[in-house]
Amino acid sequence: MRLPLFAAAQVQALLASSEASSSSSASLSIQGPSTLLSCTPATYTWTATSGPYTLSIQDHSSTASSVDAPETISENLVIVSSGESATWIVDVRPGVNVSVSIVDGQGNKAQSEVVFVSEGSLECLD
Repeated sequence: MRLPLFAAAQVQALLASSEASSSSSASLSIQGPSTLLSCTPATYTWTATSGPYTLSIQDHSSTASSVDAPETISENLVIVSSGESATWIVDVRPGVNVSVSIVDGQGNKAQSEVVFVSEGSLECLD
């Protein structure tokens, strides 16, 4: 069955509206690797909510901060306008406990698990 052009446009608009409302009602969460190696790529994925997404690195090492108030290593690590993943070259020295925090376009926040950075390459570090 063929739909008239205006009906097809209405159906497309309805589907787009339905997809947008289902993604914006999802709870923001972020997942990453269970191990990190310095100067090695690490991919983080998150639930699609409402972009843009701002990611930052948090230092949970006992010398840098308390567990409740981690120090931010990198403000606005990356801003992703859409999509559900980003890859980070772990430019943090070995021996640090880090997490990745994310804030979506509506101000919702989430944080990955805290992971210890082990020694990989040191080429990307100053």
